[in-house]
Amino acid sequence: MLGEKPGWSKLDWHRRLQFKIPTLVNGEWVYTVDTTFTPVAADSGTFYRLKVATTPGNLNNSLCSVGNSQKIFVKIFNVNCALLDNLLLDFDGYIINEKAVLKWTSSGSETNLKEYDVEKSLDGINFSRTGIIPTIL
Repeated sequence: MLGEKPGWSKLDWHRRLQFKIPTLVNGEWVYTVDTTFTPVAADSGTFYRLKVATTPGNLNNSLCSVGNSQKIFVKIFNVNCALLDNLLLDFDGYIINEKAVLKWTSSGSETNLKEYDVEKSLDGINFSRTGIIPTIL
């Protein structure tokens, strides 16, 4: 697909995009893209990026296009449960003796709330449970 890297595929957004003229901001050219797309469950775990070129035909030419922009990761949750009436008012975390200490304050409305799952991630994408904290009733 257009000489893309393995794992990347082309979306035909160019038909929905209006071609924009960049603006110069603090010495850098800025393109504003005003398109939206509605992800579905099958899109979960997918990375997206924007490739910019001087013309649609130049998207195929690596000398006339830029494709190493910020990647966007999409994570979609299909949850069919009611929201709990509990607000997280404050959250703080720090390290003591090489261990993470987490403190939070909730709205106190822990009715129907059994516990808090504490999870960690090394990459900000994949999380694993590290602890379970029971609520104070």
